[in-house]
Amino acid sequence: MVILFGTAGFVLLLACANVANLQLARVMSRQKEMAVRTAMGASRLRIVRQLVVENVAIALVGGAIGLVLAAWNISHMHSSVPPVVRKWVAGFDSMQIDTPVILFTLAASVVAGILCALPSFLQITRRRSVVDVNEALKESSRSSSAGPRRSRMRNTLATAEVALALVLLVSAGLMVRTFQRLLTVNCGYNPNNLLTLQIALPNSTYRTDVQIAGFYDRLLRNLETTPNITAGGAAALIGGADAVSIQGRAEPRPGEPRPEIRSVAGQYFTALGLPMVAGRPITEQDGKDTQPVVVLSATLARHYWPNGDALGQHIRLQKGASRWLTVVGVSGDVKDWFFNEPQSAAYLPFSQAAGPAVEVLVRTGGDPDAMVGAVRAAVRDVDPNQPMFDVKSMQQFINEQTSGVRGAAVSMSTYALIALLLAVTGIYASISYSVVQRTHEIGVRMALGAARADVLRMTLMQGVGIAAVGLGIGVPVAFTLMRVMSSVLYNVVLVEPLIFAMLTAILAASAVLAGYIPAAARRVSIR
Repeated sequence: MVILFGTAGFVLLLACANVANLQLARVMSRQKEMAVRTAMGASRLRIVRQLVVENVAIALVGGAIGLVLAAWNISHMHSSVPPVVRKWVAGFDSMQIDTPVILFTLAASVVAGILCALPSFLQITRRRSVVDVNEALKESSRSSSAGPRRSRMRNTLATAEVALALVLLVSAGLMVRTFQRLLTVNCGYNPNNLLTLQIALPNSTYRTDVQIAGFYDRLLRNLETTPNITAGGAAALIGGADAVSIQGRAEPRPGEPRPEIRSVAGQYFTALGLPMVAGRPITEQDGKDTQPVVVLSATLARHYWPNGDALGQHIRLQKGASRWLTVVGVSGDVKDWFFNEPQSAAYLPFSQAAGPAVEVLVRTGGDPDAMVGAVRAAVRDVDPNQPMFDVKSMQQFINEQTSGVRGAAVSMSTYALIALLLAVTGIYASISYSVVQRTHEIGVRMALGAARADVLRMTLMQGVGIAAVGLGIGVPVAFTLMRVMSSVLYNVVLVEPLIFAMLTAILAASAVLAGYIPAAARRVSIR
């Protein structure tokens, strides 16, 4: 949220720079009017006050339109964001345009209006306190009004727009690239054609582990005989291990990985699509009275047994446990989609560590949503009064998990496109105004023998200069801010040189094109 808020601030600054450039050109064209007003007794403060009122009025209208668009955006978010995601963000459902928001928008609009008028203030205050009317009339007829001194402010604003646009464009590009990379992360299992649901057995009805295990055993058997269901499994989250104690070794050192413990039933590994690296999975033969066994994830097994001899070893996962667990298998790793890191896990037989609340996984032969009715019937066949909840496909679950990053990427992309448009139009406006003001000069040069290509090169170099300086400032700023943004987002946003260079080149080409068009158009008109 802080990154998006800062990005919106960058876009507002870009808009202010763009409007300020237009207002500066407007002030330059009103020199005669201001000279006459000064000669008639108007003070410099009064002229400045008039410019403030004009700019603040424009900004207030923009703020009012912004509130309308913000209300529409909030309504769109409320309807598009999944309910399970909305409950993760405190205050999301109560987000609305209220009095504090209106007051903040009012204050921001006033500040934006003043910022838009600031270059014009500087232009006016740099003039002499008394403006001669005859001098102003003579200046308005000369072609030098777009000379270096008076175009410097406009070029500075256009340069700032290029720098700000580069920061936003690179930030958005790398955010989108990060989102694409997150979605293509191999989670270690197969999320396709997988239905997930939650069941929590009441303590009043299922008091013992035998009753709990019996319910899920009958449910999984029903699922195995249901058409178009290829595998079914269940897992109860036991919690994190206190430590991993290995028979024949010293006590574990601080900082050693502690796996998350799950008790699994049925064809859990087949249903999840989690491969076995070595050994065997948990089976029905691993009953309550048999030898305690455990399946470890590959990363955990490699950490404690780098030579790959984890099978047959005896471990304990809880301090004070009376029995040792025999490692009978090593499974593939389940990776966290956000950090792209494998999760340490240990899997126990459900009959040896039963839990009333489980996640049921159903591997289907087709669309998993089409099998919800059949799964519900299988649950009711075991217990008609037992509900299931949080029913969704694994793909839907992943989409909900990634919705925050996806929404941020979309917002950043929108801001970047606006920034690119503002920067290009800012350069176009600056060059176009300069070329128009220098029409007489250009005509004289051509009359004295200057080739059209020379005139075009002269005006085009102004746009190239603006773009070069803006990019020179924007590249280090963008790189630094991207490193900061990456640290805020747990280093998942990588500064990729190729993407960085490509987006910089796009902005540079757009800036050069924006400078070429008015120069070429004026050359044709002069011809």
